[in-house]
Amino acid sequence: MKLDVKPNARWDGFVEYKAVWLAQGKDVMDRSGVVDPSSRAGRFVGHQVQLRGRYWVIPRALRLEVGSAALFHGGFLKEAPNAPDFGDTRYVYTDLTWTF
Repeated sequence: MKLDVKPNARWDGFVEYKAVWLAQGKDVMDRSGVVDPSSRAGRFVGHQVQLRGRYWVIPRALRLEVGSAALFHGGFLKEAPNAPDFGDTRYVYTDLTWTF
């Protein structure tokens, strides 16, 4: 589910939600290498929420972007034998783009 917004010519952004599942219980989770060969941890990886906002500081020349993403661990990332023990995964970023 994704909601895009563009209140005016200078601002835009989005908020997105995804439920993340493995196709099969024995699958490896992408590049993390987390796997449960027994399938006891289940297939539910977790809830992913992402958001981004962009603002044209100088229209069509300088744009500021700020965003964030979080993966709230589900059963698979809590119970798999080699699951990370540092809790939910969160990222924040900023970007400044000069176009000439």
